[in-house]
Amino acid sequence: MRLGRKLLFLLFSLVSLTGFAQVTKIMGQVTDADSKEGVPFVNILVKGTNLGTLCDFDGNYSIEFRVPADSLRATLIGYKAVTKKLQRNQFQVINFELHRESTTCRR
Repeated sequence: MRLGRKLLFLLFSLVSLTGFAQVTKIMGQVTDADSKEGVPFVNILVKGTNLGTLCDFDGNYSIEFRVPADSLRATLIGYKAVTKKLQRNQFQVINFELHRESTTCRR
């Protein structure tokens, strides 16, 4: 009887762990809002974590993670940061369009 309970507990434990192992896969491109060209080396961050990646020379990126998250953030010096919602545990394409920050000199 005890062996049956242990096996049942082990089975429920393994089933509950598979829910945490779900994978979110995202790919996309970051472009300049004015030129519509890809922006290289943009930081793509999973909001609320320390996970992230960089865009390649053409502004393309891909990231895969297993932590619960609800949004991605694209940041690069000279551009306004953009945050977009995502769907958990799915493959999806999320593209970003970045707008340049105004660069005025103050005296």
